[in-house]
Amino acid sequence: MKNKIIYTLLLTISYFLWNSCSNETSVYDIDFPVAKILNISDDQPFVDEEITITGENLNTATSVGIDAYEFKISSVSDDGNSMVVKVPRNVAAGELSVSNEYGRKYNSGLMITPQFFPAIVVSWPSEIQQNKPFILEGENMDLIKEVKVNGTSVSLLGAAKPEAATYTSIEADLAIGDEVTIVVIPKAGDTQTSGTIKVVQAIDTYLPKQTLMVIDINKDYTVEDGNDAAQATMEEVTGLLGTAFRVTAPVGNGWNGTYCKIYSDNNGKGFDLSAYNDPHITMLINSNGKQGYVQPLTYDASNGEQDRHLTTAFGYDDDYMSTTNGWEWRSYSMEELDFPVVKGMIDKIGIQFRGGNVGNGNNMAYDMSVNMVMITDGPLNPTVAWDCETEKGGAFELKNTGSGGLEGVNEGNKYISYTQAITSSWNWMTDASVEVAGLDAQTYANGIWVNMLINTGNNYGYCQLEFDQDGNALTWFNFTGEQGYGDDYKFVPTENQWKWRSVQIDPNSFGLDATRPFVLKVGATTGNWDTGTYELNLDYIVLTTTPLDPNLNTDDL
Repeated sequence: MKNKIIYTLLLTISYFLWNSCSNETSVYDIDFPVAKILNISDDQPFVDEEITITGENLNTATSVGIDAYEFKISSVSDDGNSMVVKVPRNVAAGELSVSNEYGRKYNSGLMITPQFFPAIVVSWPSEIQQNKPFILEGENMDLIKEVKVNGTSVSLLGAAKPEAATYTSIEADLAIGDEVTIVVIPKAGDTQTSGTIKVVQAIDTYLPKQTLMVIDINKDYTVEDGNDAAQATMEEVTGLLGTAFRVTAPVGNGWNGTYCKIYSDNNGKGFDLSAYNDPHITMLINSNGKQGYVQPLTYDASNGEQDRHLTTAFGYDDDYMSTTNGWEWRSYSMEELDFPVVKGMIDKIGIQFRGGNVGNGNNMAYDMSVNMVMITDGPLNPTVAWDCETEKGGAFELKNTGSGGLEGVNEGNKYISYTQAITSSWNWMTDASVEVAGLDAQTYANGIWVNMLINTGNNYGYCQLEFDQDGNALTWFNFTGEQGYGDDYKFVPTENQWKWRSVQIDPNSFGLDATRPFVLKVGATTGNWDTGTYELNLDYIVLTTTPLDPNLNTDDL
């Protein structure tokens, strides 16, 4: 009985205390202010325009908008009774609401019907790659309501910009060879229809991964003699880029053994190609008008040493031997070569000199030189715009390789040079014009890289690249920080060393049709340098589909 009384008493006390606490809390409830919109200066504003809102407690507002479309708050009066907001471009008609810093939301009941500027397509795609996105360029491209391809609505890909918008094509279920039209229905203005556009086979594009230097004869390398090394002469010779390694024999040894191998293990780190899109073994070779044969090699613990043969299947007329009349770049797909490891870790990569079909039932002399071996993410596809072996106008001076006290490796026997005392920035001094034949669209579908060797001596230098077509100057291309070199409209001083610049260009962005002949103009300008001695030494301007500079980490771009 006593326990029941105590238990009942405890329940009574607990209830009293709980109820007292609840009442006490209600006494101290805070009535947080609500930001209210009472009036707007314009209920049919154009996008990008500012309107004035009047109301109460607007100085506590954190956001103003229509549903998910948020207006930018430009200013708020000190008394909180008015604010100025900017109407976003991507907005729809609806009720204006406001939320404040206390978590209170107020629906104003005031409707806004935004007005839009006409969307005008200036540039239609010349073709549509099957199941790939296409780009519409023009004015107010972010104010398009709907896009149809052959009557089927297609989706916007990503966020549209005023100057361009990208749309998918996969919803239209297009077949290669189809001829289609694109219809653009803007939020304001007239509906526009393209001409006939052809659907072509898709081309996969990507930003190439970093080019890897495997063997550079200008630096340390190790030669492993083969079982027929005694029948050949091995020596260092002048290459296209510095020093090359040459193997010759009076008569090739056919398939009777090898002359030598050169391997690299990347200082014990191996070569990790797991993130690469399309690894290629790219070599700079020269058979000096004769015949020679050099094979690519790989080694990994699971598969041991692997060699592969070079045949006509790779587009160079190789037939277990190669013939060149000078230095040539060769790129071979590791996947097409059928190496067991392509996109993965490879312990060593190298080359092997052997007779192959040189001396195989014939008396051909063997001759093969290799300047360097690289891994490129895709084929190199070089088009030499200017090797700087001859003058191309302007006040540039043609100099011999090895002159001027310059250090490092440049290309060939000559380079161009310009030096002058300067007293002001952006002083145009001289230029040279290089005519470039049109580039094959399929070959350069993955992009165009401009590569060149520069040397500012112990001074300061800079240049701009102008692209001209049909007598019109289309753009001046500048070298800036986002290209991976730290240039800021002036070259980082090279301290007397030859250095690569590999930069990717987008011809469409400045109206260049790279499939037709154009002029590449090299202009010597002080840029952001304004005092001291200007010096620019330049060599080997070559267009490629992957960067030539092995020191450029494209992951940083």
